[in-house]
Amino acid sequence: MIDKLKPWAPILAVAGIFTVIAFNQSAPPAAAPIEVQTNTDASSPRVDQAAVEAMKKKLLAQAQVVDLVYSKGGPVQWQVGTYMKGSGVGYAETICMDLKDAGLVDERTSVRMVNMANPAARRGDFRGASIGHVRCRDGEDLGV
Repeated sequence: MIDKLKPWAPILAVAGIFTVIAFNQSAPPAAAPIEVQTNTDASSPRVDQAAVEAMKKKLLAQAQVVDLVYSKGGPVQWQVGTYMKGSGVGYAETICMDLKDAGLVDERTSVRMVNMANPAARRGDFRGASIGHVRCRDGEDLGV
């Protein structure tokens, strides 16, 4: 049996190497240590958790808002779910004004309006279901 495999030995050896390389490529990376970041930038105010909770309550009381996600350290701090049709940019700007009034805007604060009727939203792809994304510090429309 081994004699029959000898002509295939170079091919089998190469295939084995590729299998090992492919297997090693799919291994998960080593866990990196988690760094806890604290707010040490004097230009960025500390987030008042009571003000955040009050803003959540205020937004959820509005008829257009069906759900929201607040992520202090996320790339988008406020993701607001709605069933509105069309662009949500104007509504995101209004929410930014409310956030400014409550003292909840820093350099990174942005609001993304998410169309909850979009199947992407049900998969957790809020960017794919975005109908408007505004940076609050200057009102710039970020597109998605």
